[in-house]
Amino acid sequence: MKTPKTYINGIQVCPMCKNPLPEKRNRSNVFCGKTCRDKSYVELKRDKLAQDIAPSSRGTIAELMVCSDLLLKGFEVYRAVSPSAKCDIIAVVPSKNVIVRLEVKSSWVTYTKSDGSVVPPYFHNSKINTSHFQVLACVSNGVIEYKPDITTILTSM
Repeated sequence: MKTPKTYINGIQVCPMCKNPLPEKRNRSNVFCGKTCRDKSYVELKRDKLAQDIAPSSRGTIAELMVCSDLLLKGFEVYRAVSPSAKCDIIAVVPSKNVIVRLEVKSSWVTYTKSDGSVVPPYFHNSKINTSHFQVLACVSNGVIEYKPDITTILTSM
């Protein structure tokens, strides 16, 4: 849900600080600046598991969760040993002779805006070279989402 525009005496104001919005701005901007926009986000939930664990270990945990999930789905799973490998996991379906390369991204924090709407974790980064993998496995607070769905990869091959 978008943050509604706020008006005082017919003048559009920032919903956080109530200052009038500058005239020279993008008309779709609701906040006066980055500081107020960032204040509009409130941390909703941080996974208890992640609080005392190093970020690199959290990434490893996410990769192992995806490996387990793929094993349960019937894949043979191979995990990269090198941290600079072009993909994190290779999953194989021997019966169909299909090999799928996966990249795993994780987030252990969920945010909500001040209006109560939940903001999904940001997984898509324009700097990710998508030519090195076919499926992005997004792990957020222990829930795995495949983009595109791993089952559509299987049915299309």
